[in-house]
Amino acid sequence: MGNKKDKKDWELRLAQDRAILYDHAINGYVGKKGSMPSRGSNAKLSGDEVRAAVDYMVVHAIPSWEWGN
Repeated sequence: MGNKKDKKDWELRLAQDRAILYDHAINGYVGKKGSMPSRGSNAKLSGDEVRAAVDYMVVHAIPSWEWGN
């Protein structure tokens, strides 16, 4: 998650509504730049666990110094 390309990708993700990120993580997603398997390929994860993981990633996606803070 540390290079410039990743930063741009995360900026695009973070611009989306959180509900979209949850949906992609829970149900899976296939896009131009890759795919996300549903529930991170762990069918035993509950929706709440997946949403908690998304919340964690959103907070930690880009270090604050990368944003210029």
